[in-house]
Amino acid sequence: MTDTDIIARFQAQYPFALDTFQIEAGRHLLDGRSVLVTAPTGSGKTVVAEFAIFDALDRQLQVIYTTPLKALSNQKYRDLLEVYPEERVGLVTGDLSNNPGADVVVMTTEILRNILYQNPQRLDSVLYIVVDECHYMNDVDRGTVWEEIIIHAPSHVLLVALSATIANADELCNWISSIHNPMRVVEHLERSVPLNPFYYAEEKLIPIFNSKGEMDAKLERLAVKQKQLKLEINKSRRKGKKMSVPGISDTEVVRELGRKQMLPAIYFIFSRRNCDEALSTCLDEKMALTTEDEKKLIEAEIKRLLDEHPSLKETGPSTENLLLALPFGIASHHAGLVPVLRHLVELLFQRNLVKLVFATETLAAGINMPARTTVISSLSKRTDVGHRGLTVNEFTQMTGRAGRRGKDKEGYCVILGSLHQSPYQACELIEGDFDPIQSHFSLSYNMVLNLLRHGERKEVRKILQRSFGQYLSNKEAINLNLQLEKKKQTLEQIKPTAETKSYVRHLRSQMRSIQKQMKVQQEIYLREFDALTRVLQYFGRLKPDSSQHWSLTGLGEMTSHIRAQNDLLISLALENLEIEPLTPVDLAVILSTLVYEPRRFMKHDLTPCSRTAKKVFKDLLYVADDLRYIQEVENIHLPITIEFDFAPLVALWANGCRWSNLFKFTEMTDGDVVRSMRQLIDLLRQLETVPFMPPEFHAKIREAIPLIDRDLIKLIY
Repeated sequence: MTDTDIIARFQAQYPFALDTFQIEAGRHLLDGRSVLVTAPTGSGKTVVAEFAIFDALDRQLQVIYTTPLKALSNQKYRDLLEVYPEERVGLVTGDLSNNPGADVVVMTTEILRNILYQNPQRLDSVLYIVVDECHYMNDVDRGTVWEEIIIHAPSHVLLVALSATIANADELCNWISSIHNPMRVVEHLERSVPLNPFYYAEEKLIPIFNSKGEMDAKLERLAVKQKQLKLEINKSRRKGKKMSVPGISDTEVVRELGRKQMLPAIYFIFSRRNCDEALSTCLDEKMALTTEDEKKLIEAEIKRLLDEHPSLKETGPSTENLLLALPFGIASHHAGLVPVLRHLVELLFQRNLVKLVFATETLAAGINMPARTTVISSLSKRTDVGHRGLTVNEFTQMTGRAGRRGKDKEGYCVILGSLHQSPYQACELIEGDFDPIQSHFSLSYNMVLNLLRHGERKEVRKILQRSFGQYLSNKEAINLNLQLEKKKQTLEQIKPTAETKSYVRHLRSQMRSIQKQMKVQQEIYLREFDALTRVLQYFGRLKPDSSQHWSLTGLGEMTSHIRAQNDLLISLALENLEIEPLTPVDLAVILSTLVYEPRRFMKHDLTPCSRTAKKVFKDLLYVADDLRYIQEVENIHLPITIEFDFAPLVALWANGCRWSNLFKFTEMTDGDVVRSMRQLIDLLRQLETVPFMPPEFHAKIREAIPLIDRDLIKLIY
C-alpha cells in the first residue's frame, strides 16, 4: 500500500479536507522521519498526532501521547475514548493508571521520563511518541523533562513534536536530528480563523490596524493624549497633589462585547483575586448573558454536581460566587478553584452555555476552550522574579484562543488600554518576533543515579553531550574558536619588539581566557555531574568500583526511585526515620513538609500534628542543614526546602475532618489545598514500593494514601 493510499484512508475519517501541512507531516512520518510541527493555536496540529495514532494502530504497534499537564492528559484521554474502544486507550498520570498497556497511552511528560530511566523496554513496541505542547521546553522549572525525553527516546521511535510557533524551529530540529533520527520542520503560519485586534479605550473598541495594515490614526492620537496625561499626573505628583485617572470597567467591556456580538469570550486577568472580583462585580450589577432555557440547563448541572459532591457546599467564597454566577453564563477559572469546578466551567463553555470566563493565564495552556474573543487585561504580569512585560509567545498563546474553527469567520482580540500600556506596545506584541526555545536542561540527584545505573562516567559524558544546552553551547564554542583563530593570526603578524611586547602579552592573555571559556562550553554539565556524584558518595548513595565506575548502594537505589525536587533530602529523611512509633498519619504529615511549595508566607499552627511528628520536624532541620552545608562546599545550588505550613492540614484531613474545618488553620485557597494534597499523594505512591525500606514502612504508606485521597481531593479531571 502506498503512502497516498494510507493518507487517503485516514482522510476518509474526516468531513473536511486535510491541510497541506498535515499531509506533508504525514508523508514525513511514513518515510521514517520525525516531525516538528509548529503552528498557531487551533490550526489543526493535533490532526498530525491523530495520523500517527492511525498509522501505528494500522501496523499493530503502539503510541505514547504526552502532554505537559494532568488536565490536558485527562482531556486527551477523553477525546480518544470518543474515537477508539476503551480497551485500546490508556491513561497514566501521577494520579491515575488506567490500562497502562493499551495501544495508545496518554501520559504526562514526567511519567514518560521516569519510564525511560526505569523501564526503557516498555517502548519496544512503540512506533511514535507524540510530544504535545513541545514549546513547554522553554519552561524554566520543567523544561529539562522535554530534553531528557528526547535524549533517551529509543532510536526506533519517531517523534511527533507539536508546538506553538517558535523562532528557532530549525535549530531545535537540527539538534534532534543530530542525536536521534532525521527530523523535519513542518511550519504552518496562517491561523485557521483570521484574528482582528482591537484596543479598548474611552469606552469604545478601536481597531488597531487600518486597511493598509498600519496603526489606526485614532490610536496614534490616543497615544499622544496618554503621554500628555502622564506628564500632567507626574507634574501634579511633584506638587504633592493626587490626580484621579478613570479606570476601565470590566462589566462595561463585557457589555460592549455583547453589543458587538463578540461573545463568548475569555477575559484574561493575571490575578486570581482580580478574576474573582470581576466576577463579583458582574453579580452585583446583575449581568445576565443566558436565556431562561440555558439558565435551567446550567442549574441542573450545578445541582447534579452538588448532589454528587456535597463537600463543594463547604468551599470558600470563590466557589460560592462561581456557583451563583454560572446560571447567568459568567464564570471564573483559576488554580484557586477545586479541579471539579474548573472542569464544570470548561464543559459549560464548550457547550456555549457559559459566555464569559474571567481566567488566569493557565487557561491558555492547551485546554480546549476556544472562544470568539479573548480580552487581554494587561500587557505585563507579576512573576516570582518581579513585574515584566508579556512575551510575544505568551501573548500569542492567549490570543490564539480566539476564533472557533467552523463557527467563526474571524476571531477578535481586545487589549484594554491604560496609561501603562500604549497602543504602540500592543502593536509590538501583535507584530513582534516569536521567542526562541532555550535549553533548561538541569541535573538532579535522581538523574545522576539513574544515569550511573546504566553506564560509566565516559558513557554519562556522552549522554550529557546530547543535551540541547550542550548543542547550543557547542555553537558558542565554535564562535569562540573563530575569535581565537583571529587573535592567533594577529599575533603571528606582529614583529616582537620592545614597543609591541605589552600588546603581545595582552593578546596571549586574551587567548588563554578564550581557551578557558571553550573548555567550559564544551563540558558545561560534567563539572556539575561530578559535584553531585561526590555528594551522593558522601551520603552513601554511591560506591566507587574504580575511577570511572560507580555502583548504586541500597540507599542509592531508594533515592533513584524518588522523583521530586527534594529527592536526596527525602531519601535522607527516610534513612533517619524510626518507623515503629509513627502512625500512617504521622508519615504523611512528615512527608508533606518536603513537597509543599507555598505561594506566600503563612504563620503555621502545628497543634493538629502529633507530638511524635513534631519531634521528627526538628530532626529534619538538622538533616537539611547537613545537606545544605555539603552542597555549599561543592558549589551546588539545588534548592533544599522544608515547609511546615501544610502539615496541620494533612493531619486534620488524614484524621477525617470536614473540608470546611481545614480553613480554620490556613489562608490557602481550595484549589491550592487540592494541588498540595495531590503532590503529597504522588510522593506517597512513589514510596509505596520504594526499595531499601522495610515492609512496615510500605504498609503504613499504603494505609496513609486513602486517608488523604478522598472526597474533593480524589476528584481529578
